Amino acid sequence: DVQTVMRHGVTMIGSDGLPTLGRRPHPRLWGTFARVLGRYVRERGVVELADGRLRLVCLDSTDPPGPGGTLRPDQLVWLDATLSASPAATIVALHHPPFAVGIDFMDEIPLDRTASADPELIVSRHPQVALVTGGHVHRAIVTRFGGTVAALAPSVANAVNLDLRPGAPPAWTPEPPAFLLHEWVEGRGLVTHLRHVGDYRVTAF
Repeated sequence: DVQTVMRHGVTMIGSDGLPTLGRRPHPRLWGTFARVLGRYVRERGVVELADGRLRLVCLDSTDPPGPGGTLRPDQLVWLDATLSASPAATIVALHHPPFAVGIDFMDEIPLDRTASADPELIVSRHPQVALVTGGHVHRAIVTRFGGTVAALAPSVANAVNLDLRPGAPPAWTPEPPAFLLHEWVEGRGLVTHLRHVGDYRVTAF
């Protein structure tokens, strides 16, 4: 039951690059979030966009047909205005990390930061931003960004090989799939957990 799954508190909506089907992009690459927002939020009311405690502000950083990303000036104006509209704790999410990760071949297909406004400067003006999150690199990576924490989610499929040598060749590795679980508790704030996917034995202390 798709609607039951959509209502569950830990359901993730995933979208990432996949091989094309003939001359058409795979459905997961195009239209995933539009379908969720259109059908399950606006039309059917299955999912609420915000409940007043924690906001999720999403930016589309894709720049087809290439693998790199960009944020247009109008998107950054929208981000600043949206963050200014509410003091509620906020997660800002986009696919491409707005910082270098140290893996050369991934840093060669980054978020283009030559736009007229700097996303880090915008985030720094809004102290209610509890987290900036993204993907793209298929590894769990944490750094400081705009006065807050930035955390990239790992992959639920293959991971990008962790090779920090300059000029290291592009490579994948079959590490255990994993995801980030963000827990918001009033009065305590946001805590993010890294969870590997699989059946692992639990042993009592």
